[in-house]
Formats: sequence, structure tokens, C-alpha cells
Amino acid sequence: MAFLSKEKELAYRRSWYKQNAAKLRPSSKHTQRHRRGYPLPTRAESTACEICHEHFTKTPLLDHCHETGVFRGWLCRTCNSGLGQFKDNVVILEKAAEYLRKTKGVATATLK
Repeated sequence: MAFLSKEKELAYRRSWYKQNAAKLRPSSKHTQRHRRGYPLPTRAESTACEICHEHFTKTPLLDHCHETGVFRGWLCRTCNSGLGQFKDNVVILEKAAEYLRKTKGVATATLK
């Protein structure tokens, strides 16, 4: 679309944006999540990770069930990544925990 002046082009763009703002992708991840029905983190509920209980030093990550999309809680990056690495599979996580219990204190060869 060709415009006769910069002012008319700017007026058109502003008008278009006002009409289509709701369709545009939000810039904030928190805003995107909130619009999909997930809660926003608040200071009262998100001061520490719900798995390791370490206080957040960075923005908490929203944990949700990948099958249902249901919000589960706020996690630190390490715990959220850990769940992802185990594919949110409770059986695999329990096997990993059992492995750690079984091998606790077992000396292993160091690589050089």
C-alpha cells in the first residue's frame, strides 16, 4: 500500500494497531502465559522453588503438565530442566532416585 505522506502512513499504522492489538503476540512471557490461563507469579507464592526450596535469584519458571496444560507450580531453572530431562515421567524419576540412593558413597574412578 503506497502512502502520499509519512503522516498518513503513521495514522494508518496506529489505526491498524488499535484494531489488531489483541491478536498480536504479547512481548512478555508472563503476559503470554497469563492470557493462556496460567497465573502470574506473585511475591507471596513464588519466593522459592517448590522442589528444592531454594529462594529464586532469577525469574521463577512456570511448571505445567504437558498432557493437560494444568499449572503445577513455580520452579527454579535447575529443577524445571531436571523434570524436562526426565520427560516428566515419575517412573524414570523414581528409578533415578533409587539409583542415587544405591550408589551413594560408592567410589568412582576419576577421569584425567
